[in-house]
Amino acid sequence: MRRTICTEDGILIESSGVTVDLMGFSVTGDGGDVDYGIEVIGSTNAVIDRVMIKGGTINGFGAGLYCKYMNNSRIKDLVISGNIDDGIYLFGGSSGQCNGNTVANCTIGNNTGRGIDLVGTQGQCDGNTFHGNSIKGNVYRGIAIYYADGNRVEANTIVRLGVQRGISERKACEVMGFNRSRYSWSLMSIRENAWPYMSTERSIRRALNELWRK
Repeated sequence: MRRTICTEDGILIESSGVTVDLMGFSVTGDGGDVDYGIEVIGSTNAVIDRVMIKGGTINGFGAGLYCKYMNNSRIKDLVISGNIDDGIYLFGGSSGQCNGNTVANCTIGNNTGRGIDLVGTQGQCDGNTFHGNSIKGNVYRGIAIYYADGNRVEANTIVRLGVQRGISERKACEVMGFNRSRYSWSLMSIRENAWPYMSTERSIRRALNELWRK
């Protein structure tokens, strides 16, 4: 089988109701820092809805997945590794929306930026769920949530690399699940959260996502 390296974006989605099933195959970039493995691109007045992306590997891009203005969609069963910046970047800022999405059962590792980056600055990135993901060895942060409300981080394994945070959060987020804490929660920035409250002490008892230091 011939292997093709993408020199630009791998897959571009500009319509709602699209399913991309990689069926175990890989989307591989040439290491350029401005390209995306899979890019979902909506607009503030035409948000993309009901997209499914699943079942393969994405590596060698600027970011593995870049989803701008996408609602009610699902990303699952992917391996996203070795990208120059973030593994998954969800953007709903600048008066846009990126709401009600789920990232589940993905392995997101060894990306130079964040494993998952959720940004809602001056817009909305609300009500998203991150469940059952293995997030290991990302250089900057495991999960970063900026100016987004009502998001749920549950049953993830986060293995830290270097000195950056496993989970970094600004504004409102619920961190919970049936997991074990394997490193001090005091190293994470979790504040102003929805119930249950995420002070350091309560995080150990109530949040209990699994966090390892490498």
